Amino acid sequence: MYRLFFLILILLNTSEIFSQENKLFILQEDSLQKYFEKIKWSESDTEKLLYNDSIKRVLVHFFNNQESYNYTFTNLKNLGITYSTDNLFKIFNWNIPMADFTNVCFGGIQYYYEKEYFYEFFNDNFKNISTPEKEILTSANWYGALYYKAIACKAGGAKYYILMGWRGKNEFTSQKVLDVIKLSKKGVKFGASVFKINKERKKRVVFEFSSRVSMMLRYDENYKMIVYDHLSPSKPIYKDQFQYYGPDFSYDGLKYEKGKWIEYTEIDLRSPDKKTKREKNKN
Repeated sequence: MYRLFFLILILLNTSEIFSQENKLFILQEDSLQKYFEKIKWSESDTEKLLYNDSIKRVLVHFFNNQESYNYTFTNLKNLGITYSTDNLFKIFNWNIPMADFTNVCFGGIQYYYEKEYFYEFFNDNFKNISTPEKEILTSANWYGALYYKAIACKAGGAKYYILMGWRGKNEFTSQKVLDVIKLSKKGVKFGASVFKINKERKKRVVFEFSSRVSMMLRYDENYKMIVYDHLSPSKPIYKDQFQYYGPDFSYDGLKYEKGKWIEYTEIDLRSPDKKTKREKNKN
């Protein structure tokens, strides 16, 4: 009888704690939404960044509580949240359009590594990263993007994740980004030499195209491949002028083989069984 009484008491206390935490998360969500609204109507970059600092302070308090990992935002429109396919991390993403038509990306991650809970924030430094496809980066030196997919992978027993994202580079061009993120107790690292395109090993893949068009980049379950629009200039004279690039109605892809993502070209997305062209030189 006494054991039953104490069990009921413990359950009531646990329920009360959960209820209090949930109320706190709801208040933090409301605060975030208010700051995002203020950014929307701000007239200067300085004002936008001040409100953004307030957003980050709220998220620090939110991340400090491990139980926040299981909380689902229901009303936030300006904050994207992407879960990994194995549910071991979730990335929070948002961006701020600036007066010079660039976009500054912001992000943070909550993750579990060897059953321990960690979190950290990302600092967008894309303007100072001149060769993004060759760099191993950290959260403090991040090639920012707004992620919408995170796929768990393994190579040689080590786990990593493929990230798919978008960023508005400037007034004329946008980008789609294929990146890699690795988790550890010391923090996260971005980039790994797992992509092979046009005979070249890349640590991440950046596609650039006209801001007037959109580009498809996704994982296709039928092909078991990452597939994407092939980009071409509207006229040959515009080669390497990416404000004139867009999809040309053909498709390429990356297939996982022996620890690497190898490029295939001329994929027929209407027929998964149809053969595709592999890059000519694999080695």
